[in-house]
Amino acid sequence: MKLHQSFSSFRLLIAFALLTLLFIAPAFGSSEDSPHASSLTIGLTSSGTLACGQLSVTLTATTSNGEGQSSYLFTGPNDFSALNTTGLLSVSAPGAYSVVVTNAVCSCSASATANVSSSLHPDYLPLVDLYNATNGPNWTNKTGWLTNCDPCNNWKGIYCQNGRVYAIELSNNNLTGYIPTSFGSLTTLEFILFETNQLTDSIPFSLTNLANLQSISLRRNQLRGSIPASFDRLKRLKNLALSQNNLTGNIPTSLTALTSLQELDLAYNQLMGTIPASISNLANLSYLKLNNNQFSGYIPTSLSALTKLQSIALSFNQLTGPIPTGLGNLAQLRHLLLSKNQLSGSIPFSLSSLTNIIFFDLTDNQLTGEIPSALGALTKTLHFSLAFNQLTGPIPVSLGSLTAVQSLYLSSNQLTGNIPSSLSGLTNLQSLGLENNQLRDCIPASLSTLCGKNIDLSNNPSLPGGGDWKAFCATGKGSSSQLATLKDGSWHDRSIWSCGSVPSSQDTPTIKHAVTIPSGQTAQAFWVRYEQMGKVLFGTGSKLQLGQ
Repeated sequence: MKLHQSFSSFRLLIAFALLTLLFIAPAFGSSEDSPHASSLTIGLTSSGTLACGQLSVTLTATTSNGEGQSSYLFTGPNDFSALNTTGLLSVSAPGAYSVVVTNAVCSCSASATANVSSSLHPDYLPLVDLYNATNGPNWTNKTGWLTNCDPCNNWKGIYCQNGRVYAIELSNNNLTGYIPTSFGSLTTLEFILFETNQLTDSIPFSLTNLANLQSISLRRNQLRGSIPASFDRLKRLKNLALSQNNLTGNIPTSLTALTSLQELDLAYNQLMGTIPASISNLANLSYLKLNNNQFSGYIPTSLSALTKLQSIALSFNQLTGPIPTGLGNLAQLRHLLLSKNQLSGSIPFSLSSLTNIIFFDLTDNQLTGEIPSALGALTKTLHFSLAFNQLTGPIPVSLGSLTAVQSLYLSSNQLTGNIPSSLSGLTNLQSLGLENNQLRDCIPASLSTLCGKNIDLSNNPSLPGGGDWKAFCATGKGSSSQLATLKDGSWHDRSIWSCGSVPSSQDTPTIKHAVTIPSGQTAQAFWVRYEQMGKVLFGTGSKLQLGQ
C-alpha cells in the first residue's frame, strides 16, 4: 500500500513538472520555438562604398516584428566591436561586418552580415588613423599627407614597392599620441622607424599581424606596458629596438624564438626579471643591449653560444654572480659592457681571447683577485676600465701593451706595488685613473711623457705627495722631485729615501727627518727642501754640494 501511494505521488510530481514546462517554455525557448522570436528578422546594409571623397559609410541594421527594445552588437575587421540600441553605425574600414540583435521581450536573437567595399588604396585608411592618432597637424614635417588618397604619391616618410607601403620613416617628427590598432592592417610593411618622438600608450598587439616586418625601431619615445609576447609571430624580424621608453615586465621567453634577429635593443626601460637562458636560440644575434634596466640573477652562460655577437651591453642592472668564462669564446665581440652591477668573483683569464674588443668596461662591481696579466693582449681596446671593484695585487706590466687605449681606469681598488714604467708607452692615452689605491714608491720618471694628459694618482698614501701628478710634472725632471726622506739615517743609505735611490746633482729632495752626511763624505743635490723637523747633520770634513 505504501509503495503504491509513493508511486502515485511520483506520477503527480512528473505531471506537475510537465505542466510547468508547457507554460513557461514560450518565454525561455529558442527563437525557433517562441512565437515572438519566430517573427524577428534582421537585415544589415551599407550606405555606400569607401572612396576618396567618402571616408566613412553607415551600417544600418533593420529589424521587423520585434517588440520592445533591442540591442545591436557589431563586429568587424581589426577586432572591431561596438554595442548600441539604434542599429546605426559609422565605419571607416573595409571588410566584413556582422550584427547580432537581441530582443528584450523574447530574449531571443538574430544576426546578419554585410560587406563594406572600398576603392581606396589599401594602405590609405590605416595611415589616416596614424596621422589622426599622433596629432598629424602638428608634425614637424607632414608634406603630402592627406593631400591625396594615394600614400605612395609623395607622402613624407612613406616608401612604396609595387604600389604598396613597405617602409615608414617618421623619426624625430613630433609624433604625439599612440599607434592605432588599425596600423596592423599595413600587411606589406617591412620597416617601422618612429624614433625620437612622443608616442605613448602600449605597443599595439596588432603589430604582430605584420608578418613581413624586418625592423621595428621605436627608440626614444614614452611607450609603456609590456613587450607583446606574440612578437614571436614576426619570424622575419631582424631588428627590434625599443630602448629609452617606459616599458615594464619581463623579457618574454617567446621573444627568443625570433631566430632571424640580429639586434635586440631594450636598453633604458624598467624591465626586470632574469635574462632567459633560451636567448642562446638567437643564433644570428650581433647586438644585445639590455643596459639600464632592473634585470637580476646571473648572466646566462648560454650567451657563449652566440658566436656572432659584437656587442653585449648589460650595464646598470642588478646582475649577480660570476662573469661567465665562456664569453671568451666570442671572437667577434667588440663591446663588453658589464659596469654598475653586483658581479663577483675573479676576472676570467679567458677574456684575454677577446682580441677585437674596443670597449672593455667592468666598472663598479664586486670583482676580486688580481688583474690577469693576459689582458695585455687586448691591443685594440680604446676604453679599458676595472675601476670601483675589490681587485688586489700589482698593476700588470703587460697593460703597457694596450697601445691603442685612450682611457685606462683602475681607480678605487686595493692595488699595491709600484706603477709600471711600461705605461709610458701608451702614446694614445688621454685619461689614466689610478687614484684611491695603495700604490707605492716613486712615479716612474718615464711617465713624464704623459704630462699634459688627464692623469689622476691621488689618494695613494705611499706615493710621494700622495700621488700629486701636477707636482710630478711641474719640475720637468720626472722622479727627481719625488725624493723625500722616510726616516732618520745616513744620506747615502738608499732605504731612507722614498724612491729607493740616493739623490744626485739633478734631484731636488725633500728633507723631513734628520739626515747625516758621514765624516769626509760629499752629498749632492740640485736643491734641497726642508719640511717639519728635517735637517742635515754634517760629520767632520763632510759637505753638501748643490747645483750641477
